[in-house]
Amino acid sequence: MKEATKNTKDKGNAGQNKPQMNTEDTGNKSKIIRVFCVICGSISWWLLANVLCGFCGFSFAAPAHVQLLLVLWRLAPWGLRFTSKGAAMRGALATFGATVAFGLWHSLLCLPKVKSDAQKLIGPRYGRGFYRLFFMLQSLLTTGALAAFVITRPSRVIYSAPKWARPLHWLVQIGAVFIALWGVKELRFRRFSGIQGAADAIKDKPQDEIAAPETQSPDGGDGLSYERGPFRWSRHAIEWIILVVLWATPLLKTNWIGFNIASTFYMIAGVFAEEKRLVAKGGDAYRDYQKKVGLVFGRKK
Repeated sequence: MKEATKNTKDKGNAGQNKPQMNTEDTGNKSKIIRVFCVICGSISWWLLANVLCGFCGFSFAAPAHVQLLLVLWRLAPWGLRFTSKGAAMRGALATFGATVAFGLWHSLLCLPKVKSDAQKLIGPRYGRGFYRLFFMLQSLLTTGALAAFVITRPSRVIYSAPKWARPLHWLVQIGAVFIALWGVKELRFRRFSGIQGAADAIKDKPQDEIAAPETQSPDGGDGLSYERGPFRWSRHAIEWIILVVLWATPLLKTNWIGFNIASTFYMIAGVFAEEKRLVAKGGDAYRDYQKKVGLVFGRKK
C-alpha cells in the first residue's frame, strides 16, 4: 500500500517537473518558418521566371527577366510593404501618363479625317461598315494592355474601406455595371459593337443605310427614341456610370489613382466632344432631347 502511494507521488512530481514550452522559442520558430517560406517562394518565382523567359526566347540575364521578377514580386501579398513612397509616386505618374496616351490614341481614331482616310484605304463601303468593329476590337486590346500595365506598377494603399463598408462598395459597383449593360442593351449590342455595320457592308446594303454609330449614347441613327433605358435620366449614362465603378472601389492604390484621374478627365472631354457630334447629326431632335434630359443626371421641366 505504501509502495503504491509512493509511486503515485512520484508520477505527480514527474508531471510537475515536466519542462514548460517557452513562448519566446515558439515565436522565434514561427519567424524562422516565415522567412523560410519567403525565401522558398522567391526562389520558386525566380525559377519560374527562367522557364518563362526561356519559352519566350529571352536570354538568362535579359532586362525582361528582371522585369518579370519585379512583376511577380509586386503581385505578392507582401510586395506593398516594401514599396517606397518614391516608387509608388513614380508608379502613379506612369499610370497617369499611360492612360493619357490611351485617351489620345482613342481620340485620334475618332477624328473624321482618320475615318475618311480609312474609307479611302479600303473603300467607302467597307470603311464605313467595318470601322466601328475595328475600333471596338482595338479598344479591348489596348484596354487590356493598359490594365496589365497599371496592375504591375509599384503601389501603396491610399484608401481601404473598413470591412463593414466593403459590401456597400461592391453593391454600388455591381449596380453600376448592370446599369452600363442596360445602356448597351438599349443601344442594341450588335449596332453598338460594330457587328451590325460589318454585316450590312457584306450584305450589299445601300451605303447610306449601313449602321455606323459614333458615340456611346443614342444618336438617332437607329430610328428609335433618344429617351430609352438609362438615357431617360442621363444623356451620357454609360460614361458617367463607368466613373462610378472606378471611384466606388473599396481599395484604392497609388497605381490606380493615376488611372482614375486621367480616365475622369478623358470621360469628361469625351462627353463634350460627343455632344457636338450628336447635335450635328440629330439637329433639332437632339436639341429637344437636351431640353428634357440632363447632361449628367436628371430630367428637366
